[in-house]
Amino acid sequence: MHKNKIMKKIQLLFLVCAFQIGFGQTIVYRNPADKSEDYFQIHLPQSPVKGLIVLAYEDFIDPTIATRQGLAVASLVPKADYLLTMFDARILKKYEEMIEDICQKHQIPLTKVIVGGLSAGGVLAVRLGENNIEKKRPWQPVAIFAIDPPLDYERFWYECTRKVKLNFHPAAVAEGKEIMRRMKNAFGGSPLQAQKKYWSLAPYSRNAPNGGRIQWLKSVPIRIYHEPDIDWWIENRRQDYLSTNSIDCAGAINDLKILGNTRAELISTTGKGYRADGTRHPHSWSIVNEAELVQWCLQWL
Repeated sequence: MHKNKIMKKIQLLFLVCAFQIGFGQTIVYRNPADKSEDYFQIHLPQSPVKGLIVLAYEDFIDPTIATRQGLAVASLVPKADYLLTMFDARILKKYEEMIEDICQKHQIPLTKVIVGGLSAGGVLAVRLGENNIEKKRPWQPVAIFAIDPPLDYERFWYECTRKVKLNFHPAAVAEGKEIMRRMKNAFGGSPLQAQKKYWSLAPYSRNAPNGGRIQWLKSVPIRIYHEPDIDWWIENRRQDYLSTNSIDCAGAINDLKILGNTRAELISTTGKGYRADGTRHPHSWSIVNEAELVQWCLQWL
């Protein structure tokens, strides 16, 4: 029970995933015998489908913004354990299989798929793009977007150790302990003990040559959203710039531009971050202008 409470606090603080069911949609379970994972919902346009936007553990606040423009929106839950999106390579295969099944069922070309997500869901989108390009998979996302993702695992480790040491916010402490436990299992220790392992698995590594794995996206349209409200982080979490995902977001886009990616964008917002209950939090889906995002997606289709 204690572990379950810790995981709940982690999701509420940092990895909040609001899988919203609305607009007359129903959930599709790929394995009806297990309804804890491997399921999705999809919003389809009435007109011919121009493309598919895929999200992990998240949905548009108003999917009709996309469907009115001829885009389908699918919200996927590949695994019940949300944190696997960051540390388990097997989830990439599961995620890819789910996307392929959706495209086959609804006759959507795999060349018309855009992936994105919030937080660890954004990490998953970036990881999928990098993995499929590196391994020359039959298809790659035509574009990628991510909202405030923790991309640099080496930096993230030190953020978590600081949260635990400060002991300022209970949920932040719980998150830090759980992330560090998973990193030790995934990488065999801290960055001091296994730095190259961190570099080999993190979607972005500022200290690695060419930004590490992010270089696989040097030709892919990608945008990353963040809201660097440092005053909020200091007052509510006692976290500074080095302890927020903004440094990863800016670093990844900057390194991609250095590598020659003219279609890499950093979207910085102010005062947009609010949770569904109205609580102020910069790490929220609400920083995305959905209508503008849809237009960005359409240009790559």
